[in-house]
Amino acid sequence: AVRQCAGQLVYTNRAVDAGMATVDDRRKLVVEYEKFCADPGQVYRQLLDCLELASRDHPYSGPLRFDSSNAAVGAREAEIAAALDELAG
Repeated sequence: AVRQCAGQLVYTNRAVDAGMATVDDRRKLVVEYEKFCADPGQVYRQLLDCLELASRDHPYSGPLRFDSSNAAVGAREAEIAAALDELAG
């Protein structure tokens, strides 16, 4: 199951990277999962900036933060890393 999930991650990331390579940098917004979880309102404001929309007209009303599910990886981190290394190589 870990190897299958790692494969999905590797091949999805490759497809996303290939697609994003064709998009002009001025039209991209890269969002790190951990930063989004820590402060979704800030990411929302960045998105508004990219779309040239005023935050006063589009106030953020979502949660202040989300719990990151990356912490759940913990005990299986070595197994996951090995599967990713094997598939990415």
